[in-house]
Amino acid sequence: MDNISKADLTKLMLFFGRVPEPYIKSIEGYPLIFFNDHTQEPKLEYAVAVKEGEETYFKYDLNLNLESNNSLDKRYKALKDAVRKLFWKEAKVEIRINGEEVYKSE
Repeated sequence: MDNISKADLTKLMLFFGRVPEPYIKSIEGYPLIFFNDHTQEPKLEYAVAVKEGEETYFKYDLNLNLESNNSLDKRYKALKDAVRKLFWKEAKVEIRINGEEVYKSE
């Protein structure tokens, strides 16, 4: 999987309708990076669009101490950009913190 091209990854995702497991493990850990380890066990829900009219999305559900995190808007954007860079720019990214939607990409 280390040498897979972005085009091949896209083909695999569209064929199987899911993200390969090594990539899921990676993006599940993104909140630990972008929120300075202040989140515990981030949860990820995702869907891969395989038909016209469907959306590819990544929804993170985080438990986070908001008082200990500053620059949250920058952190949301960095997480969104990292996900989109790995997959594609149209992927939607949603972040829920402590059960409340705080960020949803366009």
